[in-house]
Amino acid sequence: MITLKEQVKQIIHSQPITLRREIISQLHVSSKTLTHYLHQLVRDGEVVLYRGRGYFKDDSAYDNWHTDNRRRFGAKAGAALRSRTCKQSSGENAIFNECRQSGAMQRVLIVYGRASA
Repeated sequence: MITLKEQVKQIIHSQPITLRREIISQLHVSSKTLTHYLHQLVRDGEVVLYRGRGYFKDDSAYDNWHTDNRRRFGAKAGAALRSRTCKQSSGENAIFNECRQSGAMQRVLIVYGRASA
């Protein structure tokens, strides 16, 4: 009979990235029980945890996932960020100007004496 710890390890090793909620839904265990086994696996070096990302079978699996993820989403995210924070010809940030012209910001500026009523 395979132990719960081995089942958790198999799930992590079968996927490029594994999240806690995926393991819980597959094994139908409590979060506390899963945490116990995950801590053991990480401590023993059988799996790797990258906080905010998930569990990986080893560092090279994380590196591969990170490279693929950056390639897939990086260009789109970078282009969106550049378009949102693009500089106007006067050299000021477009988002700053839009925010400053909003009604809520105008009221704040009036309170602090930075705009006329």
